[in-house]
Amino acid sequence: MDMKDKPVSRQELEVIYIRCYHAALDCDMNTCKLYYDIIQSFYKDSRNKETFKQVMTPVMIKELKKITQSIDKGVFIEEFQPIDERERIEPLSKTEVEEEMVLNKKLALEPKLLESVLGEGLELKHMQHQINKDKETCDLVLQQGKKIYPIGIKLKQANHAVVGQIDKYCRHYKKKTVLKFYNEVQGVVLANSYSKYAINELRRRNFICITYSGDINNLKFGKVT
Repeated sequence: MDMKDKPVSRQELEVIYIRCYHAALDCDMNTCKLYYDIIQSFYKDSRNKETFKQVMTPVMIKELKKITQSIDKGVFIEEFQPIDERERIEPLSKTEVEEEMVLNKKLALEPKLLESVLGEGLELKHMQHQINKDKETCDLVLQQGKKIYPIGIKLKQANHAVVGQIDKYCRHYKKKTVLKFYNEVQGVVLANSYSKYAINELRRRNFICITYSGDINNLKFGKVT
């Protein structure tokens, strides 16, 4: 049946949006544009105005604007800036790995500790959650209403490696988006300091950067602006 035979339902619009959004995350230009064009045709039909008002949240509209820009450019991949060759990754000692896990567990048990930075209503969703077949895990995932925060936790300095890690975490949860449960994914990195490269790339990608100080029983947090 022709799409124009009747107004679009809320469920139909949600499904088409999710398929368009997931295709964009997969960098599948042809499929993304196919569903994007369907959304556009729905939008141009005056009978669908009320449905769009009911379904399309500010977050969804923001994502569609990004998709529009990507389609106009003909590319989804955002290039990384060259890494400063002087930046070195210092591996954690066994003791430091254990300390990082203790910090992770502390925040999982007491997510409200981060409310001073991320706002009220934080709840634990996952800790050390596997995100792919390679058994990579996201350190912590907090939820706040319909918004979730995948969080990468670094005991010491966050360097260039964390940029790719948090991007991977967010991509995983965005592809799992179910509008009934959550519709916004905001990546967060928590570290005691940041390399110049890391902070610049994380800011450029609109990730939230948090610093921490103090011992495990007296933690203080600040947002890098």
